[in-house]
Amino acid sequence: MAAHFWTITLRRFSRAGRVSVNALLGVFVASLLIAVPAHAAAPAVSVVLADSIRDEGANDLTRVEVTWAQSTLLIGVTYSVPPQTSALKLVVSEAALDEHDPDVEECDPGADGVLDFRASNGVGTIDVSDGSRLSVVGQWDPTRTSVRYAFSSPELSTALAPGKLDPFTCVSGDAGGDDFYGGFPGKILKLSPAVAVEALRADLSRRYGAQFEATPKRWLACPKEEILPAVEADETFDGGPALVLCEFEFRESGKTFRGGSGTAVLQSGVPVLTNFSSRAYTKRLRSCRIAPTKGGCVNGVRLTGRKLRAAESLGSPCRWLVGGASMAQDLESEVARRYPRPMPSRYTVGLHGTNRAGFDDSVRFPCRVTRRGARYTFRCRNRLGDVFVHAFTVSHKTPRAKAPKKPSGGGPGRSCDPNYEGACLDPNASDYDCSGGSGDGPRYTGRVRVVGTDHYDLDRDGNGIACES
Repeated sequence: MAAHFWTITLRRFSRAGRVSVNALLGVFVASLLIAVPAHAAAPAVSVVLADSIRDEGANDLTRVEVTWAQSTLLIGVTYSVPPQTSALKLVVSEAALDEHDPDVEECDPGADGVLDFRASNGVGTIDVSDGSRLSVVGQWDPTRTSVRYAFSSPELSTALAPGKLDPFTCVSGDAGGDDFYGGFPGKILKLSPAVAVEALRADLSRRYGAQFEATPKRWLACPKEEILPAVEADETFDGGPALVLCEFEFRESGKTFRGGSGTAVLQSGVPVLTNFSSRAYTKRLRSCRIAPTKGGCVNGVRLTGRKLRAAESLGSPCRWLVGGASMAQDLESEVARRYPRPMPSRYTVGLHGTNRAGFDDSVRFPCRVTRRGARYTFRCRNRLGDVFVHAFTVSHKTPRAKAPKKPSGGGPGRSCDPNYEGACLDPNASDYDCSGGSGDGPRYTGRVRVVGTDHYDLDRDGNGIACES
């Protein structure tokens, strides 16, 4: 029968502050050959912590070992000198606490699979999460620097039988002020973008094989902004584990792409993908259903001749582009807000929706803006090649008021914008900015009163006085 041996290095801490968080100086791997019987719940595992520095006035923990083999659970602790106290707390759990937070270095004592060990006055007691409790007397070596607690019982073998309790993911605890924390072989304790992406990659390889693996055009994203903590259960919700939201896209064949999403979670230290969904599409432009005329915009603006086309990848019928909160609406609102000033040649909009942070490649759409007379065309494209084109003509519901013959603040024979007093602003100028500000003009003005429509957007605080400073 094959023998198995693994070694895990744990980080060491001192609550007294005499040893820094990274004061791990060496790891000593002992030779151990354990034949694993067919009924063992897991292969033999050995967790080792070694530290060559002794803490004055406190226990100096150098080694922690947890082994499950041949229906025996062995917990061993070694010190550099006889400890002042034999008190020991140790948790073996199927999960780390706060799997979304890398700064929390502790096993989850409330997980489904837990072994809770306590030692005091030479007696070790273990509570299994199935409700059973076992106690043994610790066996010290002649130098009183090493002690082992060996648990072996039918109850323990039953609790740790295959398909039942499997807590061998995380181990943490405290021995006389020295903390330890680490993971068992092949187990992941914390979620991260890299862990989530690998889970997503493995799932896509399993589902689509060479169709996914061989394509050079693919995109996988599990951003750190979308690592979400576990949610506790209550009367209305069953709760859920910590997770990472992921999205993907790859060229399936020819002009067909496949995209979708899933959530990466840890199950007993193994990253897996859940809530998977996907669909196939092309990136060809198609017409979207949209009313040709739209009124009711700010500044009395009316839009006519509205036409919208979008890549099929943006959903059918263009559901991410039309409606009250959409990218097409954002473009129209900005044109109306600036009227009669023109739009810049470049403008960026973003896809609406929750949990979009970190997915910039898919949700951010820089647009190239062209204008012929009163007609605008926006050609917008994200980094994945999703495209939409929105075009419309801008008109004004009512004609603009004529300039008075003798405007306030103007000289003889000059035509001034009737919406402002205190200075003569040219009503034919494309834009005004405040003198001494950060605006790019092309025209500038000092302090003025807004007596009509502030179509140059000079009165930022809305108190009726523009360019106050």
